[in-house]
Amino acid sequence: MTDNDTKEYKIHPQVRMLMAQLCEAFNIPMQESKLIIWQQKLGIPNTQLLKEAYEQITDGKGVTLKMPTIAEFMQIYKEKESNFFKRQSANLEHQYGKQNYTRVSKEMVPKLVSAIMQGEQKTNHLIKVPHEGVQDGRRFRLTRDAHGRDFCYFYDYAKNLD
Repeated sequence: MTDNDTKEYKIHPQVRMLMAQLCEAFNIPMQESKLIIWQQKLGIPNTQLLKEAYEQITDGKGVTLKMPTIAEFMQIYKEKESNFFKRQSANLEHQYGKQNYTRVSKEMVPKLVSAIMQGEQKTNHLIKVPHEGVQDGRRFRLTRDAHGRDFCYFYDYAKNLD
């Protein structure tokens, strides 16, 4: 891997912070090549899960008392992620109740099969005119291009503070 490869690779800020904290905690130098490998494995991570995994490792509850390898960290992270999704699913089930879609499926599948066999095309897109809204305190605009592709544009965060 050349210097140009490392400069062109985007490192997620949370991955960079995690690596800095781990290197500081285990008193080892941070290397750009390690950072890239961790970024490739973690992708866009869940910040809360990174924090939980980091705390587990630095509290001495990790696999070893040394700096974890990416495999060891990913094992802990995936376990945290699995628990997170289970909690989220249980919360949604508690909030909305468990639903049985068997009846709906028995009605809709024959309709869909007949529509496909007849060559009908049904588009379930967003509305055709641009739409503006707010999500998590950020303004956005939904649009559709001439090819039927939908795009979401979030406005500059500084403008949202007005």
